[in-house]
Amino acid sequence: MFEVDLLGDKYKVNACKTTYLADGTLAVVLTRRKETFADITVNLGLKPTNESCAFVDRNNNKWAEDFLKENKIAVPTGRVVISGFCMYPEYSFDLKKLKDLQDDMEM
Repeated sequence: MFEVDLLGDKYKVNACKTTYLADGTLAVVLTRRKETFADITVNLGLKPTNESCAFVDRNNNKWAEDFLKENKIAVPTGRVVISGFCMYPEYSFDLKKLKDLQDDMEM
């Protein structure tokens, strides 16, 4: 379990892994009380570097990169993809720190 601080409010969340239906690549979601709290990654239709990598959605979650680094969940690969007016950095995730989304939602 991890803690997210948003505008002074603290939330206990789980970091969970699943896959995107479109291409089977890694998707990372934060959950709270069996509900989605935030989608940390985004599917851009491009293959990440490897199966532990995904593009972080800092457009909708400006705090996501700091959260991932502070909790040692993921590290940047240095690859960045531009889509529209947004830049999405690729991160390599420590898959051992992520719960399976389906298991987390059933608990």
